[in-house]
Amino acid sequence: MAAFFLFLWKNLRNVIGAISPPVFIGVYLKEPGFAIHEFLPASLIVVFLLTFLAEFFEKRELKEGVENLRDSTDVLLKQTETNYRNAQLINEIGLAVSKQSKIEGILSEITQVLQSRLDYDRGMILLANKGRSKLMYYAGFGYNEDQYRLLKYTSFNLTKEDSKGAFIVAFREQRPILVNDIDEIGNTLSEHSLDFARKFGAKSFICCPIVDEGESLGILAVDNIRTKRPLLQSDINVLTALTPVIGVSINNTLLTEAYENQSSLS
Repeated sequence: MAAFFLFLWKNLRNVIGAISPPVFIGVYLKEPGFAIHEFLPASLIVVFLLTFLAEFFEKRELKEGVENLRDSTDVLLKQTETNYRNAQLINEIGLAVSKQSKIEGILSEITQVLQSRLDYDRGMILLANKGRSKLMYYAGFGYNEDQYRLLKYTSFNLTKEDSKGAFIVAFREQRPILVNDIDEIGNTLSEHSLDFARKFGAKSFICCPIVDEGESLGILAVDNIRTKRPLLQSDINVLTALTPVIGVSINNTLLTEAYENQSSLS
């Protein structure tokens, strides 16, 4: 908007400033008194006002440009910090995974890194079983002993085509899901999902699919109970940067275990 008014007033000033002298001369030749005492002061006042307006909007446009540059710089710095943090986190996960050879150990190491590096109260990794009929708990952090015992016997059915549970949808459609108030989507969830949320006191959560080579392997879910920090799109960005690394680690380990099992039988 400032740029439009700057263009308007500056060009109007230039036009009036250009035509005023010849008009003044023409008026002066006919009515010298009117030209000197009325036309000339009026012309000068108009040019002065237009100059003032042009300078005012020029300064405003400059200020807006500086503010936009500052905002862009802040966004770039935040993105750089996020990329650096993600790179560090991915590196830590890689180092942790290299110390383990079994899937349970790898997932335990991954959740420990997530707990120490990310700002979430709780988190869990669920993987599909061999028959891909259900999602099962494998590792997590932030839960109490009773909740851990319950998680070990909790699974989510993958065979129901009409299931609308967030975990199942994220797994099937390979897209992250953010829920900031589970009460708002309660009528779309199955009784099993609602019962699970109530038992764990979940109000808001994010679940991201763990995918490798186009195949869904499981999901990573996180939530906040104590801090009550709202979950944002930036949280999804961080998690979706990590889940491919987790997926590669899981798939490589499963393939290695399958190969070792086959070798021991032959």
